[in-house]
Amino acid sequence: MSYLSRGTRALLALLVSLLLVALGLPATAAADTIDSEITVESYVTNHQGEVATVSAGETFSLTINLQCSSPDTGMCTNTKVELDLPEPIEFLGDPLTVTPAVATGVANGRKLLVTFNGQGLEAGQLVVLTVKVQIPTHASGNLDGDTVSADVKATADNADTVTDSIAMKLNIPPVLQATTTKKVSPTGTQPALPGRAVTYTLTGDNNSNVSVDSIQIAEPTNPSAATPFTYLAVTGITTLTAPEGADRVQFEWYDGSDWHTGGTVAIPSDPDTLLPADPS
Repeated sequence: MSYLSRGTRALLALLVSLLLVALGLPATAAADTIDSEITVESYVTNHQGEVATVSAGETFSLTINLQCSSPDTGMCTNTKVELDLPEPIEFLGDPLTVTPAVATGVANGRKLLVTFNGQGLEAGQLVVLTVKVQIPTHASGNLDGDTVSADVKATADNADTVTDSIAMKLNIPPVLQATTTKKVSPTGTQPALPGRAVTYTLTGDNNSNVSVDSIQIAEPTNPSAATPFTYLAVTGITTLTAPEGADRVQFEWYDGSDWHTGGTVAIPSDPDTLLPADPS
């Protein structure tokens, strides 16, 4: 039979205690246990189970139904819900209504964060989030016919993260619209003297809700009618600022009886090169 001295036993106890801590054996409180479940159902209000078509200028709402199942604790603790909207859909005003009023939300840009009051979402309780949204009237018609999705995520300390999405088809009909301006310098009436310069500044803008392939600026619009160009000859193009995205230009001129069309060329650094040798 062998014996350990009192000092040896103390050393052994210390070593065992250190070993237990090193091995991670129960010595502190355990992390949150997954003992609950959150269910999420989301859709465009009144279009459950459908891919709703939503139009430019339309206001509508999204519905998110939430429930917690938690036989042991009776609670999905620290429950939060995140909603991310796709372009071009935006929140409308103070967008969130919670029924019953057990949570609050904060919208930032196209994101909404909903936080439940108290300890979280009680088990067995159905909570309905209704979120007001809109498609602005100026939304891009390039998106017409696209299907986009709003993303929903629900989290809790004692439940697995749950995700869902709300699919919507966009109806944004193309609307074509262009504007132009013209300025003449000098602005006042001047004697028509040979060699006196007159400068025309012309602009053209695409105000459509879609991208366009080209913008055409014509001056005058009816060259066969009496115009200042009956007496004025084009002597040069001082500047040419192309619209964003444009990389080609075509110059046409009227000689008093016929139109002449130049080739389509890259935007030149010297716009004078667009002119023919004799554009009169």
